[in-house]
Amino acid sequence: MAQAIKEYVTDSRGGRGRKRDPALKKRDGTYRPTRGDAPWDPDDPILFPKPQKPLPPSKRKAARKWIQCEADEYAVSQGCWFDERFAQHAREFGVKYLKHWEGRWHGQPFELLDWQYDHVIGPLFGWMQEDPHVGPIRRIRRMYVEIPKKNGKSPLGAYVGSYMLVGDGEFGAKVFSAATTLKQAGVVHDHAIRFVDASLELNARSKINRSSGVIHYKPTDSYYRTVASESGGVEGLNGNCCIIDELHAWPRRDLWTTLRWMFASRDQPILFAITTAGIDFNGVCRQQHDYWKAVKSNHIKDPGYYGYIAAAPADADVSDPNVWQEANPSWGPIIRESEFQENYNESLNNPQQLAAFCRYRLNIWSPTDCPGVDLQKWELCGDTIEPEDLLGKRCTIGLDLARTQDLTCACYAFFDSEADLITIKPRFFLPEDRAKELRENVPFKEWEANGWITLTSGNVCDYGYIEKQLIDDLDEYQIDEIVYDQRFAEDVTQRLENAGIPRRVFPQTMQHFSGPSEEFRRRVIGAKLRHDNNPILNWQIGHFTWKEDANKNKRPYKERHGDWRTIDGVVATVMAIGGIMHAKEEGRFYDGEGIYL
Repeated sequence: MAQAIKEYVTDSRGGRGRKRDPALKKRDGTYRPTRGDAPWDPDDPILFPKPQKPLPPSKRKAARKWIQCEADEYAVSQGCWFDERFAQHAREFGVKYLKHWEGRWHGQPFELLDWQYDHVIGPLFGWMQEDPHVGPIRRIRRMYVEIPKKNGKSPLGAYVGSYMLVGDGEFGAKVFSAATTLKQAGVVHDHAIRFVDASLELNARSKINRSSGVIHYKPTDSYYRTVASESGGVEGLNGNCCIIDELHAWPRRDLWTTLRWMFASRDQPILFAITTAGIDFNGVCRQQHDYWKAVKSNHIKDPGYYGYIAAAPADADVSDPNVWQEANPSWGPIIRESEFQENYNESLNNPQQLAAFCRYRLNIWSPTDCPGVDLQKWELCGDTIEPEDLLGKRCTIGLDLARTQDLTCACYAFFDSEADLITIKPRFFLPEDRAKELRENVPFKEWEANGWITLTSGNVCDYGYIEKQLIDDLDEYQIDEIVYDQRFAEDVTQRLENAGIPRRVFPQTMQHFSGPSEEFRRRVIGAKLRHDNNPILNWQIGHFTWKEDANKNKRPYKERHGDWRTIDGVVATVMAIGGIMHAKEEGRFYDGEGIYL
C-alpha cells in the first residue's frame, strides 16, 4: 500500500497538529469520512474475519508439505488435519495490517519469510482438530521456537501476539508479553505497540495507554499488556495468548508454571515461547527444548505441542560459512555473510567471545559463555569406579562446607604416582528442606535415589552427620589429610583431627587457588584425572568458569552470585588437588610399604 501523505499545520496554541485533509489521507480505499467519529462499525466489529464454515470431514486432510515430523504423522492418526485457509489468514494479516519499523525494512508490510510461515505461523494456525464440545479448533496450544539472535525473534513474537489480539477474532481476548522483568517483557511488546501505531486500521480501533503500554482493541474489548514476576499479580491471570521472549534467561520455573495453567477457560489458547540457546541445562528453557525433541520424534505423544529449532550441531566446524547459513534461517534477507564473518573474526582470539558467538549466532547450547574446562575432555575423564577399587587406598580430602543451607562437598582424591593419575570421588550433602525448595530447578531427589547425594533432615547443614560420615570413612580409606576453608569448618575439622584425620587450612585466596586450578585444567586436558561421572559434579562442571586477577592467577567462579547453580564440587576438587600438590612438595608419596596411592 502507498504511504499516507503527512502534512502538518500550526494549531491555535502554536503547536503542530496533523492536517485532516481527506484528499491527503485517502489510501487504497481505507479512508473513512467518519474516521474521527466512528472508528469501526459496531455491527461488524471484526476487522479481518477468519473463514467461518468448517471443512467437511471428507476434505479434512493435510498436504504432504505440512506433515513435517513424526509428531504430525501421529496427529493425523488421531484425526487432526491441516486447513490452509487459516494458515493463509494468519499470513495475510501481516501483509495487510502490520508494518516493519526498523532499519531498511522500515515502512514495509510484514511479509513472513519462508521459514516463518512454513515452520511457525503455518503449523500454529493451520493445524486443526475436532473438539466434541466446541467443534473444529486449533491443534497446537503450546509452541517452542529456538533460533539464533538477529533472526527476527521479537518481531515474530509480536506478530503472533498482534494476530491473537486482532486477527483471531476472540471477544475479550487477553494477550500477554511475559518475562521475569517488565523491561524484558517490553522488548516484544514495544514491537506490538509500533505495529498499532503504524497501521491506520489498527490505530483507529485501538487505544494505547502510553504509561503502562496496555493496548486496548476496542471492537472486541480485548487487551494486550506486559506481565512479569517481579511486579507481582501473575497469579489468577485468564489469558488466551502469552508471548514469552528469551525463555533461556528465566532462572526459575514458577512463572512458567503459572502461565502454563492460565488458559483453562479458553477454547484455543496459545503459549508461544521464542528464545535463543541458553546455558542452564536444568532450567525451564532446556526442559522445553528437550521436550520438543521428544515430541517431534513421537517418543512423547502430545499433539498440542509444537516447535522449531534452528541450530548448528554441537560438533560443527564453527568457521564454516555453510554451518553459519544452516543455523540461521533468516540468512540472506536479514543476516548478511559479511557482518557474520566480522563477528567470527572478532571472536577468534578470545575464548569467551567465541563461546558467546557459538551460542548467540549458531544457537549451540553451552553451560556457560566461558566454560572452565572443555566439556568433551571432561567427559573423556569419566569412568566406572567400583567401591572396591579404592578400598584401603590413601587419599586427600578437599572439604567445601556449607554455611547454612547450601551444598557441602567432600572430594576424596587418590593419587597414583606411577601412572601420574588422580582419581576423585565426591560426596555431596544437602538439607532435605533445601532440596524441596529447589525441586523445580534441580533433581536432588532423583540424585539421592541413585546414591549420588545424601539429603540430611531439616533446613540447615547437618555438620554432625557429615562429621560422622568422614570418620566412618577411616575404615574404608587411609585419609592422609583434609584441607578446608577456615571460615566455616574450623570446629568440624578440629573434631575430625581429634578422631585421627590430620587437617590443613586452604586459604581461599586467588594465589592459593591458582596452582591447583592450573593443575586441574592440565589434568582434564591430558586425561590424567579420573572421575566417577557423579551427575552433580558434572552439572557443576558445566556452569563454572574461572576468575582471573591481573597476574593471571585463577580460581573457580560462578558467574551469578546467589544463583542456585552452585560449584561446591569444583571448589572441593581443586582444593583436594592442592592437597596432593602440597604432599608432593613435602615428599609424602612414598612410605615404608611402597607407592602412595
